[in-house]
Amino acid sequence: MILVFGGALLGVLEAGHSQPRQAALDSTLYKARMALARNQVDSAEALFESALRMDSRVLSAHVGLGRVELAREEWADAQSAFEDALEIDAANLEAHYYAGIAAREAGTQVALILRTIRWNTAQEHFEFVIARDSVYRDALLQLAFLERYRGELDRALALAYLQLARTPGLPAAEIGLYRIYRFLLYDMSPKDALEVLKRRPTRESLFFSAELLRRVNQLDDAEKILRKMLLDTGGVPVQAMLLSLTRIAVKRGRRDSAEHHYREAVDRVSSGLGSALIFEDLKYIVSDAELDAYNLLSSDKKKQEFFRSFWTRRNPTPSAPENPRLIEHYRRLLVAETDFEYYGFRNAFNDPERFGTFHFPRSFSLNKEYNDKGLIWIRHGKADVMRRSIIDTEVWVYFQRGDDPQRIFSFSMRNSVANNWRLMSLPDAPELIEELAVYDHRYRELMTADPLARLGREGAVIDQSRDNVEEALSTDRHTWREETIPLSVPGSIDAFRSDAGKTLLDISYGIPLDQIAQALPAGTTEGRIEVGVDISTPQGIRRTSRIDTLRLPVDKDFKGSFSGLFRSVVAPESLVVAVHVRVLGSSMIGGWRHSLMVKDFTGEGLMMSDLQLLLPSSRELAIEIEGVKVLQSPFDNVPRDKPLMTYTHVYNLTLDVWGKTLYTVRYLLAPSDADPGEDEELLLEETLSGASAFEARFKMLDLRAVDGGTYNLIIRVKDTKRDRVAQAQRRIEVLD
Repeated sequence: MILVFGGALLGVLEAGHSQPRQAALDSTLYKARMALARNQVDSAEALFESALRMDSRVLSAHVGLGRVELAREEWADAQSAFEDALEIDAANLEAHYYAGIAAREAGTQVALILRTIRWNTAQEHFEFVIARDSVYRDALLQLAFLERYRGELDRALALAYLQLARTPGLPAAEIGLYRIYRFLLYDMSPKDALEVLKRRPTRESLFFSAELLRRVNQLDDAEKILRKMLLDTGGVPVQAMLLSLTRIAVKRGRRDSAEHHYREAVDRVSSGLGSALIFEDLKYIVSDAELDAYNLLSSDKKKQEFFRSFWTRRNPTPSAPENPRLIEHYRRLLVAETDFEYYGFRNAFNDPERFGTFHFPRSFSLNKEYNDKGLIWIRHGKADVMRRSIIDTEVWVYFQRGDDPQRIFSFSMRNSVANNWRLMSLPDAPELIEELAVYDHRYRELMTADPLARLGREGAVIDQSRDNVEEALSTDRHTWREETIPLSVPGSIDAFRSDAGKTLLDISYGIPLDQIAQALPAGTTEGRIEVGVDISTPQGIRRTSRIDTLRLPVDKDFKGSFSGLFRSVVAPESLVVAVHVRVLGSSMIGGWRHSLMVKDFTGEGLMMSDLQLLLPSSRELAIEIEGVKVLQSPFDNVPRDKPLMTYTHVYNLTLDVWGKTLYTVRYLLAPSDADPGEDEELLLEETLSGASAFEARFKMLDLRAVDGGTYNLIIRVKDTKRDRVAQAQRRIEVLD
């Protein structure tokens, strides 16, 4: 009896110890799955490995490690992890499903004989899953992709349609079918593709027949089919036809029609496939943050809002009725479709990069349709300089424009066939390095360095190139059409305190009348000029927008600009302010956009407004300060031989028991590259007293003794009553 009781007690104790261990294991696995869902693959890997240290036979941890490697596109490592899972449970469908994907993709990275072995293995995994559960996830579609890799397009389409029949409405299956059709148009001659499409009389085949006609420039015939399909979609979402019509309109130069079709496509989103087709067109320029945000959306309405704000954020003229960036994107897509399509495999053998690997953003992997040249083209447009060597190496140079830095890209087709241009950090053609020396001193130093120093110079170029590529693939930029005449539009945003906790923004802008006069036809005496401002959140939610049309006299002998002002009262938050100026009836346009955190003036401490510059003016609408008629200046460059007029507000000065303030104002100038507080030159100092906690300060500064150059102009206020300091500053360029 004693032995039996002892054994029972031991069992109870063991059970008691196992419960905390199981709870810890479950918690670790949960955290790992959450990290993987958030694309935090390093954290997920560490957590799955921690779970395996607790119990080496936890199936979900082995599967999780395989999914981590899938996310990294380390296909062979992923396959190995799933095979470890299958040793624990040979019938596990999830492990077979993912092992099939891993083996299929691993086959793209190896030579032909090994590829056949990998792909046969992938087929075995998919068929194992399908035989036991034909509606498991999208296993039929994954097998269809394998057949597409093998070139068996009829079988691939049949499997994709079978997937849709078994799992109607599955978004992955719907968009997967469209991708196979799209590959068919790329892979086959138009005649052969048309024969395949005729053999499969479906609505999708009819749509892609129209797409085929569009691609061979039979635009009227394509449009006829598309418009007829819009009357009766019959399972094909309207977005398919409308996006194709957008391309046709852009091809014809009908920008208004193109934007109308695109907006209608967004407005009529009512299905997962419809939104997926819209996302397919913008995935090439999406950032990782935008990708994560989109993947969290579930409703059609939220996806519509995402698409609208996506283009608002990129619109160089967001206050105008049209969006030039959207049209430019589709213009670039049409070029990429013609010149940069590539559906082949990217592997180590055809990678021209000799110095390691690039660290691409996750969004880079969304592109399955174009080579690296195409992706850069879609993100950044046509390069300013494009040079090619005789050994299939090419360099592109984008000049600096505004906030966009100069960018240099090198591409090569080493060990590749077809159109597989891939990025490399350093061109391997001496004549191209010599070409780049004109645009970047690093290449010039590389050319002139002795053999011992060359390695270090080479490393500097490679590091800079890698940083450039990684940033370029996380950003995109707008470029205007070649016939566009860009206007140089200066601007300034100055913040002041307003009522009810709000902030007043003075948004000043300059219209270059002298530049406009030179470009307008001879004899023109008046220009109709559209000026617009848009204030939105960084997410593209519009706070306010306004457009004015001005009639201004233009004179070829006039030198200078017209200065204007928008005023807006906003809440303190992050905003993007954009201004555009367009000469109606011409191709002249310009503008700027600026991101800012709107200042909050609701605190009790000593504060100052922004430092505003003013210009003398005789216009009726000019304001008068201390007997001087002035208007807000959009310029940062100031002539040395004229007084510099400054204007600031001071808030929350201390009132003593007699209701008086006492404060000192110092006007300082420091080189723009000086550290804060260093090399400051005193221009003027005043000790002042007042009867209000608020003071407005207008001052004209004498710059005649200042050398030309770029400076930080600083106005520093010290509240003598409470020994508090506040300052405002802005960068100026003093002109000789």
